[in-house]
Amino acid sequence: MALTPAESEPSQFWRYFLAAVARIRPSATEAAASQLEATPAPDCIAISRTFVNALAVESRPFTLVLDDYHEVDGLEIGEGIAFLVDNLPPVMRLVIATRSDPPVALSRLRARGDICEIRVDDLRFTREEVGAFLSATMRLEVNDNGVASLESRTEGWPAGLQLAGLSLQGRDDLGAVIDSFGGDDRYIFDYLLDEVLAHQPPDVRQFLLYTSVLGRLNAGLCEAVSGCSGGQATLERLERDNLFVIPLDQKREWYRYHHLFAEVLQAAIGTAEPGRLSELHGRASAWYAAHGHTGEAIHHALAAGDIANAADLIETSWRAMDTSRHPATWLSWARQLPATELAARPVLNAGMAWALLSVGDLEQASMYLDAADAAAAEPAPVVADHTEFNVLAGVVASARAYLAQANGDARATIVHARRALDVLPATDRLRRGSPSALLGIAAWAVGDLEAAEAALADGVAARSDDSRYALPASYVLGLIQVGRGELDRAQRTYQRAIDVHGEATGQQLPGLADLHIGLADVSYERNELDAAEVALATSKELGNPAAGPHWSYRWLTLAARLAAARGDTDGAFALFDRAEEQYVRGPVPSVRPIGALRARLQLRHGNIQDAVAWVDRQTAGLDLLQPIEREFVDIVMAEIAVRRPGSRSGVPAITEKLEAIVSAASASSRIANLIEAGIVLAQAYDVAGDSARARQAVEDALTTGGQAGFIMPLVDGVQPLRSIIATLDPASPAAAYAATVLAEFGPGPFAPAASGAGLPEPLTPREIEVLGLVAGGMRNHEIAERLVISLATVKRHIANAYGKLGARNRVEAIDAARSLDIL
Repeated sequence: MALTPAESEPSQFWRYFLAAVARIRPSATEAAASQLEATPAPDCIAISRTFVNALAVESRPFTLVLDDYHEVDGLEIGEGIAFLVDNLPPVMRLVIATRSDPPVALSRLRARGDICEIRVDDLRFTREEVGAFLSATMRLEVNDNGVASLESRTEGWPAGLQLAGLSLQGRDDLGAVIDSFGGDDRYIFDYLLDEVLAHQPPDVRQFLLYTSVLGRLNAGLCEAVSGCSGGQATLERLERDNLFVIPLDQKREWYRYHHLFAEVLQAAIGTAEPGRLSELHGRASAWYAAHGHTGEAIHHALAAGDIANAADLIETSWRAMDTSRHPATWLSWARQLPATELAARPVLNAGMAWALLSVGDLEQASMYLDAADAAAAEPAPVVADHTEFNVLAGVVASARAYLAQANGDARATIVHARRALDVLPATDRLRRGSPSALLGIAAWAVGDLEAAEAALADGVAARSDDSRYALPASYVLGLIQVGRGELDRAQRTYQRAIDVHGEATGQQLPGLADLHIGLADVSYERNELDAAEVALATSKELGNPAAGPHWSYRWLTLAARLAAARGDTDGAFALFDRAEEQYVRGPVPSVRPIGALRARLQLRHGNIQDAVAWVDRQTAGLDLLQPIEREFVDIVMAEIAVRRPGSRSGVPAITEKLEAIVSAASASSRIANLIEAGIVLAQAYDVAGDSARARQAVEDALTTGGQAGFIMPLVDGVQPLRSIIATLDPASPAAAYAATVLAEFGPGPFAPAASGAGLPEPLTPREIEVLGLVAGGMRNHEIAERLVISLATVKRHIANAYGKLGARNRVEAIDAARSLDIL
């Protein structure tokens, strides 16, 4: 595949890509080609995934070359190619020829030995290779002086040698022709004009010159642009005559010029008829617009200098591009317009604001909302999309509500959302969806889960047939229900939406993949890890066509938590890092912020130093968190403070804060946080030596967790409390549920505190922790570094443990601890 900037349009790129492969493996492209034609704005990762899946049944190896990949400018295309490279099946080898590094993980490929790189110096022909190329490939007998001359003039550039070789074929005076090349690449262009273009009939010459502005060619387009008839016959003749025309599909409907030849033709018409180019680009834009190719229509309108037409095309395409979740592509179009053109168009400014909100640029979005209001207030605003203009006040108010919620201002969210609902027509279900959902989300953000659930449940019930509202709203509703401890209800919410909008329709609607993440989350909280992994895999398989704007972040975050639950700590940290890279702040609260999850995992795996460092970094950013986000962060910070060396003196303040969290969470039915906070509160009481309160706190948390069916929030939190749990009434629901949790998981990463009932004096949690690290093979100084304590303190804990266990050395101490179920 020889690529040009025309292939920066995703539809064009994948059409060309699949056509190339179809020449040798047609069965491998059928599903992806059908998927491509089914949507005007294809999802590149989804197309790539479908193609990769189809290759699974192919057995004959082949190689595909992407030539001049640097000509392609498109993030979405790069994501699709990166997915292909990451999942490349053995049957296919991919060669990317480019002047700049492609958007793939080169360092990872190098580390795995999965890449062979051929750089500029490797490609440049030596003098000997120039001679061999001219002789063996071009069938030319050129003497040593001629070879040296061509090597010098082309600097070993293979394409230049190819053109030079073509110019030499059929000539008797090779020496004279070679000598006449005494210039730069421009001479090659001149030669092609004189010796190739000049030999064509006038009608073909005009056809070539006029259609050179096109990135791809078909009969109707060429006729519209060139004014010539018989476009298909002309294209087929050019191909037969080897005039640098390359077919893009097996049906010979679409072609393209070799990019060097196109550059020559464009230079020629620019010199001969400089005023003609704008007219030709204008014709191309009109044809593309009439045939639904918006991106190419915009490109040619801009090339024609018809800024107003380009702006009209961009403005009228916004709603469709927004609905199909392609804000980045639309932004790339709109950003090509001059600021003066944008300033006069209220609808375009509103579109810019919404697109920027979708990609997380909140500051710029706010500026464009102000610009939309200013443009609308002018006596004669420029408007192409009158439907959008008629509802502009509601669209802008909705965007301001979204912006306010993303910035954590729930009060402003409610004001703007109600304003939007006041001015938007009651029948406009599409545009009323966002402000309706934002009212519920605002209530959730401030911790009023009951009001939030009621608002979103009513909305989902009233608009269950509207997938654009029901899918994202059902996802948020399920999250709220999980937070309220209603795992069964959350599961029904997710599954009902999937059944109605996925299974029944057979479509991959935006937001469907997020619902499967919701199902995975419910299974995770219940410790049904296999079911959680199946749901996550289904979500990933559905991919971008069925994904909401924050799908990647959500998927990676839950995948990290699953990895941690499976014991893959390194994998979990790597997934957390990837999730953090994908995070774009939006209106839906991140109730379990990545930083807090990572710090808690560090803490529970003995890396107290990094967990403490995270706490120390939080002071400046806490005020930016929404209340529901802040609550979980406070719980994690409290747990780190409790387990921090020398924390005993600070425990009263910690317990006071945790008691307030428990009280507030209980009053507002924030059950998930109530369990988390209750367990940490029990730890704090235990460290303070208040066994009675510790026992009551852990009993309350276990009882609540058992009633709701939560297991994961209890797993590691109860491990340091085994000595307290052992004192619970064995017949109590809390003791029974603790037995279930502990039996399912066994000792956790803390080397938990079953203090040894048969000992005259039980071991303290810290002594058990140190002894667990000793059993793991760590030396005293390593334990000191891990726990951020002095070497003398480590030795004291070990000596105390030896004495209580009646042991004389490490082996005896470890054996005794294991026999007593302390380790």
